[in-house]
Amino acid sequence: MILLLAGCASYATKAGEESSSKPQHIITAPTDFISKTASADQLIVSPISQDPLFKDLRLTLTGKKAKDVIKAISLLKNNRIVGVGYPSCNCENWKLEIYRGTNYLGTALFVEDAVQIDDEYRDYTGTFEKLDNEMSDKMDVLILQKYP
Repeated sequence: MILLLAGCASYATKAGEESSSKPQHIITAPTDFISKTASADQLIVSPISQDPLFKDLRLTLTGKKAKDVIKAISLLKNNRIVGVGYPSCNCENWKLEIYRGTNYLGTALFVEDAVQIDDEYRDYTGTFEKLDNEMSDKMDVLILQKYP
């Protein structure tokens, strides 16, 4: 809850206590996930939807495309205000599974530029939004084929 009264700001903390001091921002990155997935060479993007129409919808990324996504993961950031609770991200469009060979390294959920790992992060490179668009286009084709 943020109140603005006569130029004074009041910021609610997690416990509901109010403070008139300026909020402290923290910027974090998913460092454990970044180091765990840095050696990935194959990524699989699939829809979260359980609709049978989309059961075979997959996008496999290798080579430069996979490296670009891993680079984008290394640049993910969130910008939180200390003491303020946030609702969870509705990052339920796509699942990104990350592999090195056949070894599973991790999973991230995403929609547009919002990426959910252990917290919600933002992709400022445009990489995840491009993936979202590519998968949405593939999904649209399937829908139009089924419902012309």
